Amino acid sequence: MKSSKTHRSNFAAIFSLCAVMFSAYVGPGFASGTQTVTYFNNKGWIGVFLGLAIAGLLCFIFNLLLFEINRIYKPKTYREAYNTIYRQTIAVVL
Repeated sequence: MKSSKTHRSNFAAIFSLCAVMFSAYVGPGFASGTQTVTYFNNKGWIGVFLGLAIAGLLCFIFNLLLFEINRIYKPKTYREAYNTIYRQTIAVVL
């Protein structure tokens, strides 16, 4: 059976290769904004405004949730906030 350290290094190598391949394929379109503009322009004027409204609403909701978590739990460090949001089981994996 492989050691835990070998398994982690294999996972890291595979993940980094996948990340490079993904960023090389998707990155230029997102960086220039052409994919986003093309997608919303295909939907017409309603797509442009609806996309902005949905993105703004989602940002507002997630920021509100994070503010509430910080208000209730009052973390002192980023690590405490991270562990509060993701709990210990997920935090250990990440």
